Amino acid sequence: MTSQPLISPAELQRIEARVKALHRGPFTAPGAQLSGPQQSLYRGAGMELRDLRGYEHGDDVRHIAWRSSARAGRPLVKIFQAERQARRLLVVEQHGGMYFASRGELKAALAVRICALLGFSALNRQSEVGGLTFTEGEHFFPYSRGQTRTLALLASINLADAPIRAAEPEAITAQLQRLANGRSEIYLISDFSHWQADHFRSLASLGQRATLHAIEIFDEGEQQLTDMGRVNITSPYGNRVAVIDTGDSRLRARYNEQMAARRTLIASELKRAGIRHKRCASHEDPLHTLGPLL
Repeated sequence: MTSQPLISPAELQRIEARVKALHRGPFTAPGAQLSGPQQSLYRGAGMELRDLRGYEHGDDVRHIAWRSSARAGRPLVKIFQAERQARRLLVVEQHGGMYFASRGELKAALAVRICALLGFSALNRQSEVGGLTFTEGEHFFPYSRGQTRTLALLASINLADAPIRAAEPEAITAQLQRLANGRSEIYLISDFSHWQADHFRSLASLGQRATLHAIEIFDEGEQQLTDMGRVNITSPYGNRVAVIDTGDSRLRARYNEQMAARRTLIASELKRAGIRHKRCASHEDPLHTLGPLL
């Protein structure tokens, strides 16, 4: 029997349409193919001059073409073309704890949604997309500018059945160490619920070889325990684990204190490792948080 998806194909199409609407502008011309040179306003190694355009507020003054500006009678800036394509690697961890929701959608479903936003936006920017997923086992998806491979990546994490076990953070960090290079823009998507301080610290060296983003998924119901009386707590696989009395103020205080400490740990360790950090709530539209990355 085939497992039902967390997010329907129709919803993935709506996400793709939203991304295309965002990208209507200087990066993506109507009818552009999902391959070809990548434009950049930033000059560095492996860049060559492509064109000139009028200066806009916020442009780097170092990129002003002074002689051409003098001839044109208005400020012009240089547009450079990357000789080597940027690559976006999407690393997604789905485990039993991700199949939880107190409001909104399952954290696992939000992971698919975030992966779709980042994947489709990379394709629209004519970048290569690769994937590394951890569900029931580890799966690598080679870099491609084709939509078919990105859809296969999404399908591998878009499963309604919770994985039996979580991946070891050591396995994830080891693979990232192997895959990171100067062309890589890596997005690590997880709730990080079973990551410890040393796991985050092992990512610190990656910052010298790649751009690393940590997208932390969370559910508000996990962050703070409120008084709901006696509550049945079940595992992601449907077996009852315990009954807790949320009316116990001391229990709530201990839980809330531990969760606050957990949030502080994740944020501080990621900052110490030099990793860009975004938090996405399961009941909110991730586009509001991830917009600057798209």
